Amino acid sequence: MNLRHRLIAAVALALWAGPSLGAASEETRDAPPAQERVYGLVFGDWWARSQNPPSEVRGQSDDEAYPIVLRGGYWSIHHEGSPVKTGEFQSLSSSPFWDADGLLSDGSRTLDFFATGTDEDGNKAGLTYYGPGLSAKVDYDRYLRRLDRDAFTNFDPNAPASPTSQRVLNRTVLHAGDDYAFRVQDFDARFKGHLADNLKWRLNVWGIRREGERQAQKLGHCFNESQLTPGAPTGSRCHILAQPQRIDWATVELEPVIEANLDYFTVEYSRTMRALDQHDQVVTRQYTNASHTGWPVAFTDVPYNFTTENYTEIDRIKIGADLTDYTKFYGLAFVGNTQNEYRGTHRYFNGFDLRLTNDAIDGVTVTGYGKRINEHNRLPTTFPESDLVQGGDSIADYHHPVNYEKTAAGVKGKWRPAESGWNAPRGLSFNGGYEYALIDRAYAEYEIEDSGDRTFVQPNTRIHEFQAGTAMRWSACWDTYLRYRLRLIDDPIFGMRATNGDLNTNQPEQTHLIEIGGTWMPAENFLVTATFGIEDRTHHSLHDNLNNAYSVFETNPRATAFDETSYPIVITAWYAATQKLSLSAGYAVYTNWIDQLITLGDQYNDGVYNPVARNYQEPQPAQDWWEYSGRAQVVNLGATYAWTRRVRLNGGIEWGRSRNGFASPPSPAISQDPAGGASGTQVPDWTLLPSLSDVIVDTTRITAGVDYALRERIDLYFRYSLFDYDDEAGTGLGGTTHGFLGGLSAVF
Repeated sequence: MNLRHRLIAAVALALWAGPSLGAASEETRDAPPAQERVYGLVFGDWWARSQNPPSEVRGQSDDEAYPIVLRGGYWSIHHEGSPVKTGEFQSLSSSPFWDADGLLSDGSRTLDFFATGTDEDGNKAGLTYYGPGLSAKVDYDRYLRRLDRDAFTNFDPNAPASPTSQRVLNRTVLHAGDDYAFRVQDFDARFKGHLADNLKWRLNVWGIRREGERQAQKLGHCFNESQLTPGAPTGSRCHILAQPQRIDWATVELEPVIEANLDYFTVEYSRTMRALDQHDQVVTRQYTNASHTGWPVAFTDVPYNFTTENYTEIDRIKIGADLTDYTKFYGLAFVGNTQNEYRGTHRYFNGFDLRLTNDAIDGVTVTGYGKRINEHNRLPTTFPESDLVQGGDSIADYHHPVNYEKTAAGVKGKWRPAESGWNAPRGLSFNGGYEYALIDRAYAEYEIEDSGDRTFVQPNTRIHEFQAGTAMRWSACWDTYLRYRLRLIDDPIFGMRATNGDLNTNQPEQTHLIEIGGTWMPAENFLVTATFGIEDRTHHSLHDNLNNAYSVFETNPRATAFDETSYPIVITAWYAATQKLSLSAGYAVYTNWIDQLITLGDQYNDGVYNPVARNYQEPQPAQDWWEYSGRAQVVNLGATYAWTRRVRLNGGIEWGRSRNGFASPPSPAISQDPAGGASGTQVPDWTLLPSLSDVIVDTTRITAGVDYALRERIDLYFRYSLFDYDDEAGTGLGGTTHGFLGGLSAVF
């Protein structure tokens, strides 16, 4: 750890060990009066705390509420199946639960604090202080984060019945079936105060530490298993190695800020310093082919999944000024650098955002703006693994990182006809805008292998964006809106396959987005909100034959195309049937449809095509339309009922369904051996591909609980929670968890 890392870590540690600990936070707010803070029964579900004060249950007045609440209980957990999803962010072991929550104030200083033990792997704590010269908010959160793992069970080329399509990929999975998880600690502290009447200071400190195990995967090309394991199948195939890796990442960020207010002028300066340190386990794999420049040396342990330590500095200055009674100026400028300390590289960036707003015309507000961001890089100065990589000592063997500059300018405005003197409803408004952007790239040039020095150069991207909308507040209880956005993109970024020069992209040339929504509240005890949207993204471009050597480009020009349509819908409702009964409901659905031209197969011919030696046949490329569809929907219902002055019931159910999958087009009738061999005729088998990416999941969450006011200042509570994750795609992630919580709450 260098001096900069030590400095930031020392400041963060001093603050971390100082006032208190708690969960992720926002900026501090003005201190509320002490009597406005109320406390109540806890446990709406595993993590939530109820906002209803004890006085609602006991019949007390708010003036009799007490400032300290202590809670204790015990979670009894029963779990079946995989813990990865049902226990993604919490422990699945039975454990105690405890919580302390309090508010202390002498009229000029206020201290608000809480500390919670959610389970054996989770704690939260927080402290907020408001005083005459200082405000502070410190939060800490510790929790478990389980990770997915892949067994690659669909790929087993050694099985006698394996179809040809499976033999192109082999895998070795060490410790198959193991579960992986990080333990995360997140710290956030915000301090602010005054140096003078017109001079403020702030200090923001943030840190996160992740430690645990993950599955480290690495693909090796042209891998011959028999050369490392005697008796193993021969043949040159792609090979995946998956194994556990212990990780330990610590990120610390320190940001001092100073702000000066001079009548109609405000200026703020901040400096962000962020450091990432790691103490990861080194994992390696071997390769059996080193025939290409830059490939790892064969039969040598080569490290992979290495997380590089880096340090980032960002200087920002913000300026706000009232130029006239009707004209306001805002400006932001920044400059920074991220240093990769493993390779000695730097990524420099700078930019600005300038805005001018005018409201001289009644009912009209217009803002013009211009902004730019520039990022540029330099090649590595050190090559720690140069002895393991052929050609690694030469900078010429490395592609320069892409530099880019994005410049944008635009105007947006809002018009309220009634305020301009028009005979129109006062709640009617219109808004619109236009923006032009240019993305300029350098070093975005890529070679096509064995093509006679042919290259693909990524063109610069130009974007035109138009926005228009209207909103209407029909009455105090009903408002609606309609929005439309159009984006026209020339030359979005493409991906290129180096072996044959084929291009594809998931970036559109046109985007259309329509959003319709509103809120209706016909009575004080009834509320409905609704949002409906349609988004269509399309692309259709033609590219010249980049490489005549491969029959994948038999047609010229070559088409790149897709059409994607999405439909998001969200509806919520709340109804208080009586003073004792509150009901809530919600429904959300998101559908996504994609038709895209995709090329499968490869015409790459390295002159050593041999079906016997490779143990598989390489299909000739074929391009066709692939159809994808995805749908996710969620329904939830909730209720709270004050049965008596001492007993309150609550419960809820949430059901979700997710379906993602695609249909493969018919396989080509004939696929010919690129080397002309007699045994090369083959019909590719694509039928396995859709099953490898299926998402078929149903989830059910049920919560139920009882709160009972046992006596003055003492409450009893009981909670039940069910989470069922039904994985119908066969990935092994399905599971069910039942949780039972009982405990006591006391107010002091």
